[in-house]
Amino acid sequence: MTLENGHIRLRAMEPEDLDLFYRWENDTSMWENSVSFSPYSKYMLKRYVEQTSNDIYKDGQLRLMIELKETRETVGCIDLFDFDAFSERACWGVLIEEQYRRKGYGIEALTALSDYCFATLRLRQLYCKIMESNIACLKMMEKTRFEQCGVLKSWAKSQSGFRNVYVFQQINPLLAD
Repeated sequence: MTLENGHIRLRAMEPEDLDLFYRWENDTSMWENSVSFSPYSKYMLKRYVEQTSNDIYKDGQLRLMIELKETRETVGCIDLFDFDAFSERACWGVLIEEQYRRKGYGIEALTALSDYCFATLRLRQLYCKIMESNIACLKMMEKTRFEQCGVLKSWAKSQSGFRNVYVFQQINPLLAD
């Protein structure tokens, strides 16, 4: 199995990705749609890249870079986090560089990640939480195999007050109950 789909492939982080991480993690316009509200130092991010084993069972999380197959240009990243080995589930999040959005790369990356999680890691389910203000991601979800399974009312605080968060999940189609 390869971690590819359509125009993209998923790969492990490399030290050369540090400048991208630094820019993404410190982009305050992204903070409302993530769980981050503080800047990261290059030192902290460098340690993260150096110390990760790229094994979700050891680290409890996994970050994969999204690159274009044709040019090998990195266009974003997709993460697994809140990994629960006992319940066989993980949460995911995706970031696509602004100039590469609305080209289907997020959906391609999510499909490749889902296939990997279900066929290789044998997870039972994947889920995500999306702020109601993240219209682009909500529209992306309409084109995936994920189903909305809940709404967390007034869940996330933003500059304009508390916002609802939508929960989506996909159960592994390869596993029978």
